[in-house]
Amino acid sequence: MNRKLLLAGLAAMTVASSAYAIPAFARQMNVSCAACHTGNGYPSLNRFGRDFKASGYTMVAEKTIDDNGPKNNFMSIPDALNVSVVAEPSVTKDSKSDSTVTTNAVGIFIGGRVGEHMGSFVEIGYDDGGKNTNGAWSLANFVVPLTYKVGDNTYGIVPFNTDGHGVTGGFEVLNIRHGALGKLGISHGSAAQGVGVYMYNENFNINYTAWSQGNKSASGIKLASSVKAAYTPQIGDWDLAFAAQYMFGNTNDVNNSVAIANTSVKTRAFAFDFQALGNVSGLPVDFVATYANVANDSVAIGGLTPNNKTAFVGDLAVGVIPRRLILLGNYARTDDGKNAVGVDAKNNAEMLGLRYFLMQNVYAQTDITFNSSNQQPNKAWGFSMSIAF
Repeated sequence: MNRKLLLAGLAAMTVASSAYAIPAFARQMNVSCAACHTGNGYPSLNRFGRDFKASGYTMVAEKTIDDNGPKNNFMSIPDALNVSVVAEPSVTKDSKSDSTVTTNAVGIFIGGRVGEHMGSFVEIGYDDGGKNTNGAWSLANFVVPLTYKVGDNTYGIVPFNTDGHGVTGGFEVLNIRHGALGKLGISHGSAAQGVGVYMYNENFNINYTAWSQGNKSASGIKLASSVKAAYTPQIGDWDLAFAAQYMFGNTNDVNNSVAIANTSVKTRAFAFDFQALGNVSGLPVDFVATYANVANDSVAIGGLTPNNKTAFVGDLAVGVIPRRLILLGNYARTDDGKNAVGVDAKNNAEMLGLRYFLMQNVYAQTDITFNSSNQQPNKAWGFSMSIAF
């Protein structure tokens, strides 16, 4: 596995994605960001936050604009346009390379209630294009959930197009986007499009997603399948989650996020997730552990390999000063399936970091990542900020 990809990927797992921290949603609900996220900030969602996402972003606290025509409330939208801007400048220093500075990571988000049964999450992001190339704005995420609530259950259908959420673009309420499947190239950093359907309540949810690789228009799309079920009990002061996922079917190979016609790659993978959100001695604690196994004839980083690809990721956040100073820890163990005589396919990496919230929607973070494998040992230091308004 590429050493720099390993380190960069692990460091990125602790940088909260702007896709989770959207002040537009807080404005729609007339609450602070802490209403939906844990005491350690985003990206973890508490029970109310999961309810809000499962509603298709349609829950609203402020008044709406209603149609008083023949059908009552035929039109029902917030009385303000929900728009947010997120900037995430960062610096990364690899011990064997020059520093990497990113000052133009910017996203514009338009999201929230469209009507009583429809919401939206739209992201337009800026890509600097790399060295000696021109940057450009592009559509990064387009999600339009349609939902109906029957009793305690919410049912939804979610057409989606994403440049980086992979199969989780269909529906996901746990903090696993950067987890084990992401390490193996199926969720985090993966372009995908498709549709998800789900049933959700406070203690259980299940979803089915039909998806293809790539997020650009193309002909001859093949849709693979993903099924995931999660049990989310509240035990004492702990908000827990136990989940299992199975992926199967074929999708297209891709080139620059465009599906390649007349190609077919198999998806055959399973994953297990555990999440615990609670308090220890009055300090908020978020713990996430994920394991994934991708068959050696399936789509993943590196393509076909002699052996199955596996990954385990553990992620810990502790609010040493609740809602202000967060201690971060991460461990990732990845086997890229390329074992051969004299070659070690396993890569281990650890990360330690601190995140300081100047306010709920602005933080600064510093971290150091180590590769403890015998293969290409290295370390990287990073500093980043996230500013959302």
